Amino acid sequence: MKHILIIGCGFGGLFALRRIASYRKPLQITVIDERKQFHFLPLLPDIIGRGLDPHFLVYPIAKLCKRYKADYSNETVLSIDHINRQVHTNNASHSYDFLIVSGGAETNFYGNDTIRNHSLKLETVDDAESIRTHIIKSNHDSYVVAGGGYTGIEIAANIRILLNQLGKKGTVSIIERAPDILGSLPAWIKNYTKKQLTNLAITTIPHTTIERIDDTGAYCSSGQSISNCSVVWAAGVKTKDFLKSLPGNRNNQGRIEVNKHLSITENLYLIGDNALFSRPSKPPLRMGVQFTITQARCAVDNIIRCINAKPMRRYRPLDPGYVIPLANNRSSGYALGIPIKGFAATFLHFFMSIYRSFSFKNKFGIVRNLIAGSLFPRTKLRKTH
Repeated sequence: MKHILIIGCGFGGLFALRRIASYRKPLQITVIDERKQFHFLPLLPDIIGRGLDPHFLVYPIAKLCKRYKADYSNETVLSIDHINRQVHTNNASHSYDFLIVSGGAETNFYGNDTIRNHSLKLETVDDAESIRTHIIKSNHDSYVVAGGGYTGIEIAANIRILLNQLGKKGTVSIIERAPDILGSLPAWIKNYTKKQLTNLAITTIPHTTIERIDDTGAYCSSGQSISNCSVVWAAGVKTKDFLKSLPGNRNNQGRIEVNKHLSITENLYLIGDNALFSRPSKPPLRMGVQFTITQARCAVDNIIRCINAKPMRRYRPLDPGYVIPLANNRSSGYALGIPIKGFAATFLHFFMSIYRSFSFKNKFGIVRNLIAGSLFPRTKLRKTH
């Protein structure tokens, strides 16, 4: 019986499990993840400002694995020996016939311990709750978000909504090292988003980085210092350290270049945030949930085809679009190549999130939260758990 080992049970691992189960073949499946729960990342910022109930954004990995007849090891991966086909963890070594690496990404502090120790991050439901609780209990004059990408902008908008609910008058600012926010996105999305940030009284500070944070404040590359502030760090992500044990070309995030079949060796596949999928005359595929899902399916399909001695199929990405969701419901993006903005974009964001959410309980809980007021945040503060 062939053994398929999956590292990580985020969207990639989850949809790989689903795909394997659909084949109904006698396979040994093992999932390794250092977390005990699947976290629904697209809605984490909405815990902060909209007050979404975090219980509806998690699901036990052990329960997922039991449902799909897979073994689960709650361990931390340290390295991969691709030559001898072994994965080494903090507790054991696991052999495999086929390996799917979907370890996700983590916050990149760029080796700066003062930033790591004096800022908040957003990787899990617990992090989102910590940010919300911190803002509720704090008495700071300023709230700073480092990073003007998707996540940083979402966080800043939700912080402003929460401050409004609390009746606090703290300033909210986004510090971005690039000349503008939102990287290479179209100008109309940038301009629309900046207009909404202005309406929310959120200041953007380009060409600037935070170099140091201590108990007195944050100190920027421009010479500016921001005292009595809270900092949420969203200035970039990187892959997990265990990927350094694998061969291949990498980008500055540590993503490893894969071939047209999503593999780097005969039996080893990288998907999601761990894979750097290059395209002729186009930039590499960006990080995104939809790409992770379709890559998981393609990787599993190719593994099954290998087992059956059939030729592998190339991965053909389909880009359904994206949304930059803002907590004031003035979101923007593309759906199947069509520009969308305003509440329609916000509605699409939540519709797709509910559709992708796991379990009826979680889907119903999110819908109930939205109907009860999270879709149109009230000024009254919801109690936190």
